Amino acid sequence: MSQATNDIEKDILLSHFSLENLNEGVFWIRSNGQIFNVNQRACEMTGRSREELLQMKVPELNASAEVQDFTAFWKKLKQKRKFVFEAQHRHKDGHLYDVEISGNFIEHDGEELTCSIVRYLGKEKLEQQLLRTITEVTSGLTGINFLEKIAKSLSTLLQMQYATIAQCKEGDTTEVRTVCIASGETILDNVDYDTKGRPCELILQDKNVFVSRDVQKIFPEAKGIEASLGVPIHSSVTGKIIGHIIVSHTEPVSDDKNQTTILKIFASRVGAEIERMTAEKRLQQKNEELRNRIQESELYHYTLENLNEDVYWVDIDGNFIQVNQSACKTTGYSKDELLKMSVFDINPSESKNAWLTHWQEVKAEKSITLITQHKNKEGYLIDVEVTNNYIAFEGNEFFCSVVRDIRRKRMEEELLKVISEATAGLTGVDYFRELAKHVTSTLGVRYAIVTECANEEKTRVRSLSYVDRQELKENVEYDLAGTPCETVMKGKDYFCANELEKIFPREKGIQSYVAVPIYSQATGEVLGHIAGLDTEPMSPNQNQTSILKIFAARAGAEMDRLDALRRLEKANEELKRLLTESEERFRDLFEEAPIAYVHEGLDSKFIKANRAALKTLGVKPEEVLTMYGLSLIPDTPDAQRRAKEAFESIGRGTDTSGVVLELRRKDNGQPIYIQWWSNPDKSGQYTRTMFVDITDKVLMEQEQARLKAQNQYLQEEIKLNHNFEEIVSKSKSFHKVLQQIEQVAATDATVLIVGESGTGKELIARAVHNISNRNKRPLVKVNCATLPANLIESELFGHEKGAFTGALERKIGRFELADGGTIFLDEIGELPIELQAKLLRILQEGEFERLGNPKTFKVNVRVIAATNRNLQQAIEKKEFREDLYYRLNVFPVSTPPLRDRKEDIPLLVKHFIHKYEGRMGKKIKDVSPEVINALMYYQWPGNIRELENLIERALILTTGETLEYGDWLPMAKTTNGNGEATHATARTMEEVEKEHIISILKQSK
Repeated sequence: MSQATNDIEKDILLSHFSLENLNEGVFWIRSNGQIFNVNQRACEMTGRSREELLQMKVPELNASAEVQDFTAFWKKLKQKRKFVFEAQHRHKDGHLYDVEISGNFIEHDGEELTCSIVRYLGKEKLEQQLLRTITEVTSGLTGINFLEKIAKSLSTLLQMQYATIAQCKEGDTTEVRTVCIASGETILDNVDYDTKGRPCELILQDKNVFVSRDVQKIFPEAKGIEASLGVPIHSSVTGKIIGHIIVSHTEPVSDDKNQTTILKIFASRVGAEIERMTAEKRLQQKNEELRNRIQESELYHYTLENLNEDVYWVDIDGNFIQVNQSACKTTGYSKDELLKMSVFDINPSESKNAWLTHWQEVKAEKSITLITQHKNKEGYLIDVEVTNNYIAFEGNEFFCSVVRDIRRKRMEEELLKVISEATAGLTGVDYFRELAKHVTSTLGVRYAIVTECANEEKTRVRSLSYVDRQELKENVEYDLAGTPCETVMKGKDYFCANELEKIFPREKGIQSYVAVPIYSQATGEVLGHIAGLDTEPMSPNQNQTSILKIFAARAGAEMDRLDALRRLEKANEELKRLLTESEERFRDLFEEAPIAYVHEGLDSKFIKANRAALKTLGVKPEEVLTMYGLSLIPDTPDAQRRAKEAFESIGRGTDTSGVVLELRRKDNGQPIYIQWWSNPDKSGQYTRTMFVDITDKVLMEQEQARLKAQNQYLQEEIKLNHNFEEIVSKSKSFHKVLQQIEQVAATDATVLIVGESGTGKELIARAVHNISNRNKRPLVKVNCATLPANLIESELFGHEKGAFTGALERKIGRFELADGGTIFLDEIGELPIELQAKLLRILQEGEFERLGNPKTFKVNVRVIAATNRNLQQAIEKKEFREDLYYRLNVFPVSTPPLRDRKEDIPLLVKHFIHKYEGRMGKKIKDVSPEVINALMYYQWPGNIRELENLIERALILTTGETLEYGDWLPMAKTTNGNGEATHATARTMEEVEKEHIISILKQSK
């Protein structure tokens, strides 16, 4: 294949790819109007598949009238060769849309064709129409009026309930502020909001959003909105997103593709207006800043010119380069005169060398204040305070010096010093009297008076101090009308140097008068006035008013203090009254409350307690102040732990609610249980405690626990399936035992049962209990030989929670379970020697302590003990306490071994057969004489227990209804006259019985 061929194929492929990906539709049409090829965009525009279009002819697609006669239309195209015209195409769903068709007439391989490029005109026409609409409705409008009109138009045009225009806050696309919100023709209030969870979150990511229904499923924060359509607003300058425009509805809307296009057209126009508004705002801000700077400059100049302080601008040589009006007034020079002078002209003490040194110091520190003297134009020296401030401006250095006349300040300081020294330690009337005396001496007047308002209307005053030539006069009260005081009490100073009585005829003989108001420093209210009077004229311009104001300020401060003191005393009296009433009410509530209340220190010392608390705790009223709550806590691990935890929480300032504590009554030591609430006081000094006596409830719960444990024990005993009601025996030796049982059962005496293992000692113990007065209560069994040594004490006496490692909860001991009943201590000879003393105590006193609890418990228990050991030998070996033995051996009962009661063997055999045959599903009607013979001659070292086990084994091995002689039988041994062991031979039942009767007769002789 040639290179030319390859190039041609590449050009064809490229052409095909380009046509397929055009944004315009491409149609290839034959002369009969048949469409024989299209690109993908043509399918999208018409809503048809390629196959559907290839089955159509142009008149079916093009709705224009001139195309319907396609033959004539084709001739026109052929003549033009190239064509461009507008038409309407019919969409598959039936609607018409505007298009522009352009193309060429082609002849290929003898066939006439056209390749038509179809461009959608709907968007352009829509844009043109909308732009005309926008222009018409917003004609003459700008700014917010323009945007509100746009929003209203959008709401109406798109038939949506709301139209919102929003702008990003400071360029942040996560937060926006609405510019306007329209609902039809109504403008709603603007809001700020976070875009998260709303449609605008996607819009501000430069995405168009159109959801026709169920908006909240996608955007959960769009509360109450069902449909939403929105587009971003871009800056026409930077292209960045500056906001969004969104329309929404509370009901679903139809899916109209033109809506997004419409919204984009509006967004473009809105964006341009927002940018214009932003630029206009910035321009306004700049103009405002410029105006402010101009005004500020003018304000600075005006301020400096009208300051009460003198201001000088001075260069490094000390020359004045500018001064304000106050400097001219103080020195007596004009501004022109001062600008020709220097620092050295008004400060004679300043030298040029000292000035240069000072210049460098100020330059380094930036500002320095000093006290010096300036000379005015008349040659007088004036005390001044000068603050020199170093300033560098546009390459120049100078001082801006602020100069203050401190003559008055010094005079005031001296006067205040005199007043303070004279009135030191004085208050009230004494203070005002001394103050008035100093007014006369300072002003050189005959009279001085200090007054206060005498009524609320301020039409009368009363004197607090009235002085005539340093002598105190009687205080007076008078009306203000017709006196110069009337003016002063209205807040105005008054000075009359001469002839006062001409102005105020009431003031007979008074020629001169100076007075100022006394103000409250706290409220600014006029409290009274202070005045100096004389029968002679006063010299004017001697600062009398200024001096009197200093006295007035001191008088005002003292009046404020006295008023505050009076108000404080009144408030204290009212507070005392309220506290007294409150304490009385609280005391009544506190004392009579049915719930116990105690106030106690953080160390648990009682501060006070109400009657309910005293009654519950067994505390007398006179004992309260010496009581400590912790002293009532018993010395048990559980009780101490609970109390420690409760008081630690109080120390942390935490409320303690509903804690159950165990206490001991103060009067009788009886245990009580309380449910305790405690709330620390805000002062942190004590805590308020409230508690309820729940002793009955706790004891009931303990009794329930005891009964539950007892029930569990009895259930376990029942499982052992003992038959305690029948004793199988006809031997005289055992009948003697039964007689002993009957004798001792009715008493509470301790019983010691001795005998070989397997002789029925437990059966005897149960028989004693069953026929005693205690048979309604349980018989509790303890095998002292089977319990580990480290658990026997806990098993017998119980333990508290936490008494030892592994003690996770309180355990009730066997003695406590047996309270009111009987305890059977089997194998008593195996009890560890260290526990025997505790057992002796409970036998003697009926008392014991649980492990981990010092509380003494009393029980009423009958003790039956049993052993197969020789306790006398154990005593000799120091393995058993002698005193315990005597305490146990009050009523000894000895159980005979089976070999001494062989007449019971046949009865026992029948009893055990009956006991086990049902369990094994067998029925034994007879026992062979050989079996009885063999059993009678066996010595039974294991006694009745061995016999029972043997019969059980025999029943397992027997297959018939008769218990036959067999290998299961023990090899009976006896002795001949020479003491040699011989094996017994089988005999008849009669022979066995005969021999047994003879043996019994021999024993009874």
